[in-house]
Amino acid sequence: MITGIAYAVIFSGLLGLISWYDIKRGIIPNKFTYPAALAAILINVFLTGNWKACLLGGAVGLGASVLLWLMAYLSTRGNETETMTIGMGDVKLLILIGLIVGWPLVVAVILSGFIFAGLYGGIKAYYTRMKTGESFKSVAKTETAPLAPFLSLLSVAGLIIGMFI
Repeated sequence: MITGIAYAVIFSGLLGLISWYDIKRGIIPNKFTYPAALAAILINVFLTGNWKACLLGGAVGLGASVLLWLMAYLSTRGNETETMTIGMGDVKLLILIGLIVGWPLVVAVILSGFIFAGLYGGIKAYYTRMKTGESFKSVAKTETAPLAPFLSLLSVAGLIIGMFI
């Protein structure tokens, strides 16, 4: 139990930092995601013994991130002037979250994270449309919403709930 609490505290702080960067700067730096992914693997292999769930969660995160990035790329038709709806930092964050929360919790975190981020983005675009009077389609193409805070918050909640299940 102590290992689980320490694990949750360490990764909660890290996910909070990643969320802050995504909100303030619109990026998720590799200097956070790569070492955190390595730490998640090492901690799960050597301390928690939960390495199978960790690696399977990472694989699910990888699969989800590739699928979502491909959908975003195809939605812009490969046009580099249009804004991508998901960045490579978000792709790496999905893998990291899969490694941290593990299988099967990663599925619930990713699905609910995208639902909440989509709702937030839609509400933000609606209010911008009301303020500027532009069409919803043009506003939706220019508005962005950070994904990391939603995924991070749900991951932390999942870690805490997972300790008591």
